[in-house]
Amino acid sequence: MEEANNSKKLQGHYSSGHYNENDKQKLERLIRIEAETIDRLTNDLEIKAYLACFEDQNVKDFVENYATQKADFIERGPDCESEYELRYNDFSELAINGLKEIQLKKLFDKYFEWGAGLVEIKEVCVTQEFEMWAVNILNCPFLPPISADEISLYGKYLESPGCNLQKEGDFGDLLAIIDDIKEGSYDLPAWFSFHNLYTGAGKYMLLPNYKESKESLYNSLVNDRDKKELTEASLAKETTNDTMDEKPLIYAESYRRILAFIEKFEDNKTLRHFHNYFKMNKQKFWDLEKEDGKETELKDKIEAVLKKLEPFGDLKLPIEAHSDWRIALINAWHKWERERVKECLPAAYDHYCFRIQTKIPFQKSESLFERSDIIKLFKNRILEGRKLNGEPENFDY
Repeated sequence: MEEANNSKKLQGHYSSGHYNENDKQKLERLIRIEAETIDRLTNDLEIKAYLACFEDQNVKDFVENYATQKADFIERGPDCESEYELRYNDFSELAINGLKEIQLKKLFDKYFEWGAGLVEIKEVCVTQEFEMWAVNILNCPFLPPISADEISLYGKYLESPGCNLQKEGDFGDLLAIIDDIKEGSYDLPAWFSFHNLYTGAGKYMLLPNYKESKESLYNSLVNDRDKKELTEASLAKETTNDTMDEKPLIYAESYRRILAFIEKFEDNKTLRHFHNYFKMNKQKFWDLEKEDGKETELKDKIEAVLKKLEPFGDLKLPIEAHSDWRIALINAWHKWERERVKECLPAAYDHYCFRIQTKIPFQKSESLFERSDIIKLFKNRILEGRKLNGEPENFDY
């Protein structure tokens, strides 16, 4: 039963993500690699002894995440050895991301209207639900469909030197630094700033956020209650094991941890695949020690551009004069890339309109389901907080 559940989970994971759901052979390989890895990490005595040094609850997550990571770099590592992943040169995909950016800006503005009590949204009870719709943005039911005028404006954005086609962080992270953005400590995403400049929509950020203030109050009440209960429980519990050392944590997203694990327990072929995969996916690892200075950043950028140029061997790229040839090349690539994305934008929009008209839903992000569980917990905390504050246990606040 457990094996069947794992197989079903894996099929959902891989078919909804980077991999083509029709490619059954690839999917079967991924499922097999992940299942074999989980079985080995769970039953190999030497590995069990190694993992016993880490925090118990954290080890289970590591085993599952490492198995997914290993299936990923075993499958894609050989391709990464010769060239950058195709997604870096997939201008159609970048055009689709542009459609998502258009809708994300609408969601951003709607968040402020909702927070100020100017609109009611039946699909939203708490702030966290905006984050859920952000990862499912093209299916968001309370936003108006993308218009031809918005496509035209985004085309102008692609022509602007300030255009940034790179993903600029999580929507929830953006909401968390709103006050810092207002104070000028951080910048809005490039498209958001461009949109505000042309539409005046920056006014929404000036609205008072009553909803967020109340949610903060309810959360603090629940936190205070939990802290009090934890303190009382700690005082009531007498133990002679107070000096027991805490175990460290282990994460599959930690480059140092996963590299140490592979070097200790995997073969050289797997290690090589991981190194090739890592070169193309550094952003997936959060503990890399980066060198300081603009020179290092510039070096990384020029290496990325040169890799992106490899599939276009005969490309003649116009380069404007600059005192540093690297900056000139980077600027030339970004301009050329934006031009290609703009060429793909009409086709992406046509496909979008077809799905809207025929009511065919867009592909959902796999993180949507993870966020759904988090939202349930957050909603419960809000209801508990309202109860502690002597208010009705509902979301009418």
